[in-house]
Amino acid sequence: VGWRLLELELTCQPPTDYISRVLPRAATSLQTLVLAGRAITHINFTGYTDLTEPLHFALANTSVCQLPDNAFLALSRLTEINVHGNGLTMLPDNVFLGLNQLTYLDLSGNGLTMLQS
Repeated sequence: VGWRLLELELTCQPPTDYISRVLPRAATSLQTLVLAGRAITHINFTGYTDLTEPLHFALANTSVCQLPDNAFLALSRLTEINVHGNGLTMLPDNVFLGLNQLTYLDLSGNGLTMLQS
């Protein structure tokens, strides 16, 4: 009997190989991914490309102060992104590239002063 992981919440920085070990097993079922807490300092979505379900993603109240170029490119099925309460002051032009299913975006509680059109 297999298992289905529907929601994953991490409140500490995952080890570099955690994503490649855990998420491929959950790829067909994961619907919500939450990274929360000041111990989270950066994000790297290498290894998330096999997710097949629409996905809700939250990066809440962390120490992340910048998102990399193409940050969510591997997560093309994202429908919701919540990145409130971080130290973001700017976003790369292509940070949301490829997110054709995105219906909700929360950038509140950051130090963003201007968004590209």
